[in-house]
Amino acid sequence: MKPKLLLIHISFLFLFVSGIRSGYCRDIYVDPTFGNNISGDGSINNPYKTLRKSGEVAVGGDFILIKGEYHSGFKDTFIRINNGNTQMITIMPQNNLNVILDGTGANFIASWEAILTITNSKYVEVRNIEVMNNDSSSGIRVVSDSFETRFVNIRNCKTSNTRTQGILIQASDVIVDNCEINNACLINKNQRLGFSGWPPALTTYVDLSHPTMDLCRNIVFSNNIVSNSWGEGIAFIRTKGFEANNNIVRDCFSAYIYSDNSRNGVIRNNWVYSTSDTFNIQYENGIRTPAVGIYWAAEGNDYMLDSIVENIEIYNNLIVRTGPAFGWFDDTRNLYPNDSYRNIHIYYNTVFNTLGYQSFYIDDSNINPNRIPPSGCKFINNIICKAKYPFIINPVYNSYFTNSSDYETSWEIRNNSFIHGFPLGNYNLNNIQGNPLFLDSNNIINSSSNYKILSNSNCINAGETIFGINADYFNYPRPATPTIGFYEYDPFTGINMDPSNQALRSFSLNQNYPNPFNPSTTIEFNIPVRSFISLSIYDITGKKVEEIVNEYLNAGSYNYFFNANELSSGVYFYKLNSNSFSETKLMTFLK
Repeated sequence: MKPKLLLIHISFLFLFVSGIRSGYCRDIYVDPTFGNNISGDGSINNPYKTLRKSGEVAVGGDFILIKGEYHSGFKDTFIRINNGNTQMITIMPQNNLNVILDGTGANFIASWEAILTITNSKYVEVRNIEVMNNDSSSGIRVVSDSFETRFVNIRNCKTSNTRTQGILIQASDVIVDNCEINNACLINKNQRLGFSGWPPALTTYVDLSHPTMDLCRNIVFSNNIVSNSWGEGIAFIRTKGFEANNNIVRDCFSAYIYSDNSRNGVIRNNWVYSTSDTFNIQYENGIRTPAVGIYWAAEGNDYMLDSIVENIEIYNNLIVRTGPAFGWFDDTRNLYPNDSYRNIHIYYNTVFNTLGYQSFYIDDSNINPNRIPPSGCKFINNIICKAKYPFIINPVYNSYFTNSSDYETSWEIRNNSFIHGFPLGNYNLNNIQGNPLFLDSNNIINSSSNYKILSNSNCINAGETIFGINADYFNYPRPATPTIGFYEYDPFTGINMDPSNQALRSFSLNQNYPNPFNPSTTIEFNIPVRSFISLSIYDITGKKVEEIVNEYLNAGSYNYFFNANELSSGVYFYKLNSNSFSETKLMTFLK
């Protein structure tokens, strides 16, 4: 019978209570190191070697217990024979704390047409998995059910052609890094008018029925590419503590980066843009424009429980050919005081070729009279254009801002470059106007380098020092008198570097290869600027066992050979440190 890919629920439960499993069919044991798919029978003393084998014999209700912390070849393993049994199979670690599910080495199928769900789990890393053509739901889900899921890393994964989200997070302390989410939210593909039920491609979300409203905390989305989303691109919904950094988000139907009922976030060094009119949305007045850029709001269904949007830093972003680049949406159904925002800081962004009526939209109609007054907001050191509509034939440059009084009462607006002249109002005192002189006068959007500026730009040395922001989008240092916009002009380096090389835009530490290894492995990392670098190896107790690098290195990609011949078998950690970056990864040495 031909194998069929089915939905499988992967649950890493770290509470072992025999009574919990008494009603299930059986336990099937898997040992990637010492198991045997030929002579093994799946018992604790004679385990299978691969999860693929266990999936072939498992039936609904079975528990598959993985022995060992590292499992490779993951993405071709969960194939169940089509025997009509569609009950859930649970996969969990056998008496160990950390589990790594690695798709490297998968050689049977190229991808997995199912949902990968991690729930009720801690200390799990998922990497090198591809989930595609899922026409029923999401691609990869990290959720909390009976217990809170925490400390999950999703790295180097891909999702494509998913009905709803590409990657959905309902957990805390989660990192999604270097993933590709393409063609998500297909449920909306034929919905070209209307505003209900739009799932984002890469998102956090807490359902109001969940007992813990602060479930999503400390979330990082970094170095990802989100494209062709028929909903929002990246969204943080009811999230406390989040980062969106070094992502490329292009061609979305709704907002590119959206914060809803969320607080204490950073949105930095992202490139946001549209390449065509395919994803343009039609508004009620008949206008069709690309999606909005970086937005925030307090929407929802149970407004009393929701949060004011506050304490968000938005800086070093490049936003090209979108609808309004920034904005606040007022949900007229929310009559509670939390239908508001405060301490939104927008620094060092470059905005160009905005399509629509405004480049910075703050809702100015039907404002909630009960809202907490917005306060503490700043718009400083940005390059921004007027929006234009229609786009091609006789375009009309409309305005920078809406008619909201918030700009005057709640925002500090200074040291910005207004490309098409000053806005109406008192904005000519501490701002500049005119052509910023981009490097590529044709403003081609296939490279962010085109929006660097020339040596005679009026934006150079025209900015205000912002405490805590020490580098630009390309990780060039910001001087005491900085340049306005996402790029810090540097006459000695800057304009010849191609930042389309995503790896060199930021610090990154790659997974060692091979892993597990015996006795040697290679460790690779990237550094964007000359820095003092240390790379060290630690054992499971935290003791340093070897120092590989401890010196200044120039910007570039590096790989170092590590031989563990003098060490014992086991789990080790390698840590990359600089003045502004630190990351640790796990590797396994098997003699």
